[in-house]
Amino acid sequence: MLYKTNNKDSFKPSIQGFKPASILLFAIVLTACGGGSGGGSAPADTSPGNSNPGGTAPYNKRISESVMDFDNNGVMDARFDFLYFPDGRIQMITYTYTGDGTPDIYNPYYVASTQRADTEFTYDANGKLTGFKLDIDNGQSVNNVTYTYNGNQFVRADLVVTSAGSTSNLTGVVTYVNGLAAQYNLSMAGNSVMNYQFTYNTSNQVIQSVQTFAGSSNPVTSTYSWNADGSLQKVSNADSFSSWDETYIHSGGVLVQKDFTFSKPPTNSKNTNVSWLYVYQNGDFIRTDFDLNMDGSIDSTITNTVVSGACTPVYLNIPDDITGTGGDGIVGSPNGLTWCG
Repeated sequence: MLYKTNNKDSFKPSIQGFKPASILLFAIVLTACGGGSGGGSAPADTSPGNSNPGGTAPYNKRISESVMDFDNNGVMDARFDFLYFPDGRIQMITYTYTGDGTPDIYNPYYVASTQRADTEFTYDANGKLTGFKLDIDNGQSVNNVTYTYNGNQFVRADLVVTSAGSTSNLTGVVTYVNGLAAQYNLSMAGNSVMNYQFTYNTSNQVIQSVQTFAGSSNPVTSTYSWNADGSLQKVSNADSFSSWDETYIHSGGVLVQKDFTFSKPPTNSKNTNVSWLYVYQNGDFIRTDFDLNMDGSIDSTITNTVVSGACTPVYLNIPDDITGTGGDGIVGSPNGLTWCG
């Protein structure tokens, strides 16, 4: 899960309680599978919403909980708990914030006021993801998302948001050209509120996205660079007021570091350079360290408990904003060691 604030916050009230995510890529992975080279073999089927139809789970380790220390003082501030179906697909993710009495330095996920969030996923008989429900603070804000497919291809998401006694309905539609997502449009009451246009290279990798907003003349243009092995190397983003880069560093087939650097931060913005450092032990993904200001100090940590158990990543090839949770749109490693949703 990434964070970012920009003018996409113009429709962010529909996702109250959760921080906005990265601008986007594709292939959201709804998983908390643990294990690098030791986590099991890669799934043979990575079709949208159904990475392993009718088969056994491709991984034999998974994350059961993640403990967060948002000021790196050795005392827990919050935690994620993960519940799985017998086939290894993620069933529910629960976020609970307790705090430790000292101010948080860096919380990359929820806004400070969020005390609890439950995300419950649903699937069809073939294991294809059909939607999820995100309940923030026991009904203070509820997001219900339903996915629609054309065959095995995701084409639409419907988001119903209930918050503070009011309900909003948003619809996201993907338009494909030659099998590639050429456009993604998010609308409310029939009126477009946000639109993406995508450009690809000859290897069918996205190399540019342009994000526009209704009533705004300030589009966000993102340029993507790829490594020779097909892993993401860098995303450079810019609008009229700011520019920032996301750099991805891989080693041994897994993502080991993400750097967010603002070369031109928005006016009066609190956006700060930060490194996300991924730590592995015996092939298991055990921790994420956060270096705010990139000064070499660790300001926040997330420690994972990796246990034996079936784990089936669920891939959904869509822009991540429509999920309503700010899911990370980037597959960080061959084994899907980051979780989304």
